[in-house]
Amino acid sequence: MGHPALVLRQQLAMLSSVPELQVRERVSWLQEVTTFLGAEIEARNRYSVQDRLGNQLFYAIERTDCLRRQLQRSCLHECASWEVDVLHTPPGQYMQSFLTMRRPMQCVCCCFCRPTAEVFDDVTQQKLGSFRDPCRCCNYNFKLRDAFDSDVLEVHGGCCQPAVWCSLPCGPCSELSFDVLDARTGVKVASIQKQVPNVFTWIFASDVDNYKIQFELVQDPAWRALLLSFTIYMDFLFFNSPNPTIEEDVGSAVAADVFLDSSTPGCCCNDSSNSGGCCCCCC
Repeated sequence: MGHPALVLRQQLAMLSSVPELQVRERVSWLQEVTTFLGAEIEARNRYSVQDRLGNQLFYAIERTDCLRRQLQRSCLHECASWEVDVLHTPPGQYMQSFLTMRRPMQCVCCCFCRPTAEVFDDVTQQKLGSFRDPCRCCNYNFKLRDAFDSDVLEVHGGCCQPAVWCSLPCGPCSELSFDVLDARTGVKVASIQKQVPNVFTWIFASDVDNYKIQFELVQDPAWRALLLSFTIYMDFLFFNSPNPTIEEDVGSAVAADVFLDSSTPGCCCNDSSNSGGCCCCCC
């Protein structure tokens, strides 16, 4: 691998060349089976990030440890911390570190201490930006900030959309739209659509969603990286029940697990003292 700063610039340059991204959540069969048996176990969330032609560009995988993942399914889900790595997946090459997103543990209570998350270059640990979920009434409103904590983008989603109240795999109830505005001018510069994948997924994994990010007027690659990270953050915060997608990308999932296990410990299974294999079935 080349110099970290050069690699980051190359990845951001590649990101700036695509007009839109498709973010597709992947399924965890462990989670599906345990939910069916009535003992719901939260598994790692995974997302395949593709261009409009279906070519995978990035792969995002949660590296939160087992105990904190279960906390996400409790009444304290807004307080729970988690981490997500976004890996660059160039065709015919090894996965490369790209971004890491960190959501710290926070004591969230109504309008106080609202949830936040930060995005870093995974290699240099340079901060690219952050986002937060301010107190709101009914609507989905978010603030995206740059590396200097200045508001650069705002995301708004109205509560009057049919998909907010009744999510279905067809018609207007199948898509929830979010407008991305320039924080200084208030002009719409991009959009995000949350989509129900298909009828089969809706029946057996109703919490699984796809997202389409249309960058439109957003040219800054760092802002595009923030929008990609924010989409995953929003899924965690509001639309993340146990069950990722029916079309599990086994190759990417296994490769990402190996990549993470060799770099950052995610649970006791990665401990060098554990030579007897995985010590917990839900890792």
